[in-house]
Amino acid sequence: MKMENYKQLFEQIIHKKVIQMEKTKKGITNDNYIMYTNDGNYVLRIPKPFQFELDRKNEKVIIQRIAQEHLDVVTLYFNEQTGIKITKWVPSIPFNYHNKNHLILIIQQLKKLHSLSIEGILLFQPFIKFENYKKVHKLNLTFINEKKVLEKAKEIYQRYPLVLCHNDILFSNILVNETQLYLIDYEYAGLNISMFDVVSFISENDIEEISMQKEILNLYYCNLTDRIWHDFYWIHVFSDFFWAHWAYAMYQTYRQDIYLMIAKQKEKRYHRFINCISDYL
Repeated sequence: MKMENYKQLFEQIIHKKVIQMEKTKKGITNDNYIMYTNDGNYVLRIPKPFQFELDRKNEKVIIQRIAQEHLDVVTLYFNEQTGIKITKWVPSIPFNYHNKNHLILIIQQLKKLHSLSIEGILLFQPFIKFENYKKVHKLNLTFINEKKVLEKAKEIYQRYPLVLCHNDILFSNILVNETQLYLIDYEYAGLNISMFDVVSFISENDIEEISMQKEILNLYYCNLTDRIWHDFYWIHVFSDFFWAHWAYAMYQTYRQDIYLMIAKQKEKRYHRFINCISDYL
């Protein structure tokens, strides 16, 4: 579909005349367009044609669940068959994790998300998902100590309650301004353990200073114990393992270099973390 068609689609749904539209740089699995009108600005999300393990009905349930919590920007339209979504556009500045106020805001929003009712929300199921990714990419990948990492991660999962998690907390999914911080894009959201979300925030944004990792964990869990630090290490390693398989599967499907780059970065850091275990345990 061409941009002119997107413009017409938006106007048909929202009943506002588009005076200008601009494709943003955000979004790996979606194309996002800012729609400028005389009565405010909006964002139109157009999903790319093939996705893995996404359930749009589940995404819609979650968007409805958080609608009154000021966690996300306002959603005006959501099509659970196509994944097309229209939200209000909000002005924002770059998120900076060295800014203590930004850090406190993201932790507060995570805790709020994790405290919400989970009735009717689907499991994220990372151990099943990565097996499905392997079936897609069909590569004979070698991850050192893979069996141990999976055993450790599964053991940790037995000790944490399932909560509503975002599961994909990239900086591009965080909008912050002077008064509010929003977590956007709940495509991968579902029931998971809180540690996966905390790790997602740290690992997906390449926050590798150990002192900063500890500060974030301490802010979220209030008391950073040896057990929490232990769990963080193994879920961090598992997360890189998980997203590496996802990225290889996406590359095999789309043949876009961005996915291959992500896969190799995750695989490389996985092995670096396995080799520096003494820094964490």
